Order: sequence, then structure tokens, then C-alpha cells
Amino acid sequence: MPITLGKNNRVTVIDRTFIEIPPKKYTKKRLETIYFCWILKGIGVDLIEIDSKFLEAIPKLPSGLVYLLRCNSKEDVLRCVKSNIKYCVLPEELLKDEEMIKRAKSFGIKTTAEVRVEKLGDIDKVKNLSNLAMVDEIRLIGMDSIHDLKWVGKVKKLSKNLNKVINICPQNMYYNATALAVEAIMNGINSITVSFLGYGQNRGFAALEEVLAATKVILNADLKLDLSKLPEAAQYFTSLSGIRIPENKPIVGKRIFNYQAGIHADGIEKDPLTYEPFDPSMVGLKRELTIGKHSGKRALQRKLKELGIICKVEEAAKILNTVRERSIQFKRDLFDEEILDIYKSLEFIR
Repeated sequence: MPITLGKNNRVTVIDRTFIEIPPKKYTKKRLETIYFCWILKGIGVDLIEIDSKFLEAIPKLPSGLVYLLRCNSKEDVLRCVKSNIKYCVLPEELLKDEEMIKRAKSFGIKTTAEVRVEKLGDIDKVKNLSNLAMVDEIRLIGMDSIHDLKWVGKVKKLSKNLNKVINICPQNMYYNATALAVEAIMNGINSITVSFLGYGQNRGFAALEEVLAATKVILNADLKLDLSKLPEAAQYFTSLSGIRIPENKPIVGKRIFNYQAGIHADGIEKDPLTYEPFDPSMVGLKRELTIGKHSGKRALQRKLKELGIICKVEEAAKILNTVRERSIQFKRDLFDEEILDIYKSLEFIR
């Protein structure tokens, strides 16, 4: 189901994660690959972009999902037909192949021409490319060198002049791809291409999970999707790609809602919105008080209460130095069991 902004503005989300993951990573994990595809759909993806190597690994595509095949040769059009895929992407170099486009259209396959855009002026030149009238949609890939908001107006003008949907696929050379994708949605561009975690072998792309979360929180979109499945999606992504997700990665990092320092802990206790832009449960995570070298006595008292121990602030203060020393020694926050061991070793509870 596309993202809905108001009554009539719907945004189509295409995910190209599998184009970026080397096939050898997921070839022997067929079931996990299929599960990951289903989770992507559940969290907001409308079309899953694949290529011929994906079809070799998963020759029988699961029904109920919509695929977009990246065509790198004329043979790929026949692969679309054989696999009952109704959408394909043609890189700019294949746009000159009029017969290939005609063949795709004869089989009822909707074609998208992918055109690289590096500068603001490149958008105006797109209309001069050959055979654009024959394709159904146009994807503008790159965009990351453009820092002028005028690009939105130029894309809309291009869409109107060609009478075609324009898909935006921002890349991430300057770490602005997610911002560009959200900017596009905010300004009425209704088709974007992203990847999970923004993963890409070269520049990277807009991060699927960040775009969806931003759309829901900032634009208050009608997002009837289950973002709580994002931790599960992250696990499958790691399994298939071999890439470890940093614990502080926005939206999907396991520890992004952990808090420790005294003033931070106090603020969270009084009003979570002091530090959190949205409730952790929205993305399937939980808020957690951690204890380490920056913790104060009241934070430690609250942690002990979580662990079933009611103590006075003065008692927590007596073990605080030991807690901090252990945290520095271990170069990490302490586990709950370690905190309990320190507390139980105190003379005053014996």
C-alpha cells in the first residue's frame, strides 16, 4: 500500500536493496530472502527491484509481491515474461534500443528509463533523450550534487511536459539522500527509490527506514504499515548481506533509545519527548536505562528499582564509584547481573 498524504497524494516506494547485495551473499539463503521480501512489503515497499542474478537464485518468485526487473540485455525482457514480471527498468544506455522497448511493451511490461542527473541543468536535458515517449516512467538517479530546491520545480515541469511519472532515486555521496527523498515527498513527487539502511555498493541511497519514519513523524502521513517489523528486517538484512548494523544507526540501531547520563535520565523520566522524536514502539524498539561511567546516583537507584531492589539514594551513592570503575574497566555499560553483583557485595545489606 503506497504512503498516503492527504486524500489523493500517494507515494510509490521502490526498494533496490537486492540490486546492491552481491548474489553470492544470499544465493544459499532462499527462504530468508523470501521472508525479507515480505517484510519489506509489510513496512511500506510497493515494488522490489531485482535483476537476472536474483532470478537465478530465486527462480520461482513468491506470489503476492510486485517486482521490478532491472534489464541489462534484451534477454532480460524475456525473463520478465517467463517470471510474470510486469515492470522493468532500462538503464540509459539501453534507452536507444527502440526494438527492446517495443518488445517489452508488446508483452504488457511497463518500462522505466533510468537517467543519471548530476547537476541542476541535467534535469532540463532529460527531455531531449531518444525514445522517452515510448517508456512509461522516468527515474532520475544521482541528484546528490544538487543542493538547490529549484530541482523540485524542474522535476515537476519535466513530468508535466512529458506527461510521465518521475521517480526520484537520490544517491548519498554527500549524506543527503534521505533528505532529498523526504524533500521530494513533501513537495508532491509521488515515486521514490530507496534501499534498506541506504545500502549501496558505491554512493549508497536514501534509507528506506529513515524515509518512512520521517514521513510518518514529520508529515503525519496515513502510514497504515507496520514499522515495528524494522528490527526483524534488520536481522534478515544482516544475515543476507553479512553487514553488521551499528547499534547507534538511526531508526534501526538496537541502542538508539538507551539513556544513561543523569540529566538525560531525569528528562526521559519526566517527558520522553524531551529527547525522543517518536515513541520507540513505533519502530519495534524499547527505551532502556543503562548504567555506566556517566551514570548518577538517581539513575542507579531507578535501575535497581527496575531489577526489584528498593534502596535509598544514599545507598545507591555508596556503590556508584564501584559501578563507574567497572564500566571504565570493561569499556562498556554494565549488564544488569553485574550491577546486582556489586549491590549484593556491599557490607550494608548483609
